[in-house]
Amino acid sequence: MASSGDETETREVQVIGRLVTPDGVLFEGETDAVAVRTVDGDTTFLSGHIPLVAALVTGGTVVFSSAGTGSSGGEDAAAAVSVSGSGSGSGFGRSAVLEQGGFVEVDGEVVTVSAPVAVQP
Repeated sequence: MASSGDETETREVQVIGRLVTPDGVLFEGETDAVAVRTVDGDTTFLSGHIPLVAALVTGGTVVFSSAGTGSSGGEDAAAAVSVSGSGSGSGFGRSAVLEQGGFVEVDGEVVTVSAPVAVQP
């Protein structure tokens, strides 16, 4: 980012992660990254991702990462997220297991995971 010579404060760009079931919204908030297991493989969504809709696998895990590692997002935030992780290590915010699959939709800075059943550990 270009600067006019004076120090400027930069804010990390985050996405709004949402986990929605028929029972309501289980999670909604700012997060560094959202990682899911789609039918095409593991995918991590960061700020600025292109619009997308994809099917999620049954038994897959969705992870909302709050990297908290001092990284500035980008590849460092993506490296801190693993859909096979338990969600208990540093770098993890919230996670849930999707017992019956679902869908993920990326629209602007919002990543919405819709699932018929989601269980939070």
